[in-house]
This record gives sequence, structure tokens and C-alpha cells, in this order.
Amino acid sequence: MYAAEAVGVKTFLPPYLDPALPTGELPTGVCFASGGSGLDTATSSATQSIPMREQLRYFQDYIGKLKGLVGEEKANSILANSLALISAGNNDMGIGRLASGRAVIGVDGYADLLMTFATDFVTQLYNFGVRKVAFMSAIPGGCTPAGRAATGGLGCAGPNPFDGASVYNTKLAGTMQALNSKLSGADIVYLDVYTPLLRISQNPLSYGFQNSMMGCCALLGPLCNIATQVTCPDRSKFVFWDSVHPTEAAYKAVIAQIQQKNGYKLF
Repeated sequence: MYAAEAVGVKTFLPPYLDPALPTGELPTGVCFASGGSGLDTATSSATQSIPMREQLRYFQDYIGKLKGLVGEEKANSILANSLALISAGNNDMGIGRLASGRAVIGVDGYADLLMTFATDFVTQLYNFGVRKVAFMSAIPGGCTPAGRAATGGLGCAGPNPFDGASVYNTKLAGTMQALNSKLSGADIVYLDVYTPLLRISQNPLSYGFQNSMMGCCALLGPLCNIATQVTCPDRSKFVFWDSVHPTEAAYKAVIAQIQQKNGYKLF
């Protein structure tokens, strides 16, 4: 959500499926994401989230409502000048690959499979009229509290069952570059959040954080829920909110690094 603010979309992207969503939000941007989903439908089955292919159907429904609200010409202009920000791959590599039984094809093979899904997803967005796409990399899963616990170590480097991200990201960067060349008039970029979050996780004090080994909520537990509502005194000092998700403060620090690298522009 902070990334949307950083690129100048708006401070808060309301969920498209909110039954009370004001129609005035449609022309300025809405969110179709579902927590726990991934490029692989098997991931969404495991996490009981809305599959990304179904999110595309909601997006198509959104286009129909947008055209009804502002007219076809204006709607097409909004789509062509809008930015589709995609975050996918983390749940696939960390959950879907194992839950779906596809671990037998290995990390490299599974990442290749995800690239076919990513290509199809971005191509469909393009066919709907979207021209600007920013596809976020996966985060360094081995640096999360869950990833560290899996290896029994304090560091986050080296082989880790929670971190096939580097393989996935290399393939994703190449796939997005290929699509950018293939699709006429497209402006598709790979957004590297892996590298800055890796730096922050390995050297938290240098970025104003005190803890990157435990999550603020539930500390050493899995996800923050009603049964584990024991939180740290100051979440802004923690890199991770729970065992796998970075805090808002961490994402702000990540975005700041990306902006500095790109001349204070994300896109």
C-alpha cells in the first residue's frame, strides 16, 4: 500500500470487493489483491485466497463499471495511463511449491512454471488496455523470522527451504524484460525489493531498526492472529511484523532505497 503512495497513485487503495466502495474511487485506483494468493492456483487453494486469475476477472468487471461511469474513451485513457503494481511469488515459493506437490520439479523448474503464469497474467492485463506494469520481486524469505528458524541459525544467507527467491527473481527480471520488448507500447518493469530488504535484514541498525530476527507480533510465532496478539512496544523498530511479513516501516525503508537508486522515482 505504501508503494502505491510512493508512486503518486493515492494514499490508500480501497479494495474493489468492498461492498461500500464509492464509485468515485474507480477512476483513481482500487486494489484487487488477496492476501496469501500467488501465481499458481495451487497456492491460493492452500491459503484459501482469491486466485490471481479470478482477480483478473474482477478487473475485467471493474473495466465495465469504469466505462459505465466515465465513458469508453475516458476509461481507455485511464487504463493506458494507470500503473498495475503486482506482488506475487512469495507465497508460491514458500507455500504453493510444497503444498501442491510440485516440489518434485525442483526450485528451478517450479520458477520456470511460475514464469508461464506471470507471462499470461501480464499479457492479459495488456490485452485489457493496461500499458504500465511494475512487477515486484519476491523478498528474501531466508531472512524472515520463519526462514531463520528453519535453518536454526541467526543469519539469513545460504541454502534455505524458505528462500528460492533469488532463482525466482532472476527469471522474473528476464521475463518482464522480454515482455516489455514484445508488447508494443508497453512499459513493464521489474521492481527489486529483494536487495534492499536483504540489506536491511542483515544490517538493521544501519537503517534505524533494532530487530530483524523476530516479528513484532507474536515475536517467534507464525502469523499475527487473535490468539497471538502479543506485540512489541514499538513496531517501527522491527523489520518484520510477524514471521514472514515486513513492517510498514521496513517497506518505507525499502522504497526509499529504490527511489534513491532510480533518482527518487519508482517507475
